[in-house]
Amino acid sequence: MQSLSYKPKLFFSGTLLFTYCVQLLAAYMSYHTQFIFLLFPLILIGMSGPSIMAFILLKTAKNKNLWNDFYQRLRLNNIKTYFVPLIIAFWPCLMVLAIAFSLLFGFSTDQFLMFQGSLDSALTKISFLGLCSVVLLSCSLEEIGWRGYGIESLNNTTIYSTVH
Repeated sequence: MQSLSYKPKLFFSGTLLFTYCVQLLAAYMSYHTQFIFLLFPLILIGMSGPSIMAFILLKTAKNKNLWNDFYQRLRLNNIKTYFVPLIIAFWPCLMVLAIAFSLLFGFSTDQFLMFQGSLDSALTKISFLGLCSVVLLSCSLEEIGWRGYGIESLNNTTIYSTVH
């Protein structure tokens, strides 16, 4: 039986480098209207950085036990069902709270119009429900990498194990 040989330094450095490069490219594209169609694909790819890095490390390790451990961590029956409504409602509630907080600083109530459609040119033709879908998808892809590989790689390092 092969041991679980995680590479946390490579995972975290590769994830951060990949994510920041793609997100900086997305930020650059957001200022150029001819490339605005690339904004959401780039954001989605950037947020998928942890998953992409996890799959690269799992594929190059050629270790069946790592794959089994990865899939075991992502099983849906591990999710406590009473958290699901909280998880789904968290992002929209956070947006409403952020807008409400900005009202204290004199910003316009027009910000709440984002629930009818977008005011930002980068978000044109994307509904609030569409935006929520993109965020939910990108966060799920991000979490697959962190939960499936990143956290366990920290738990299996010698340094971390001897400290705790």
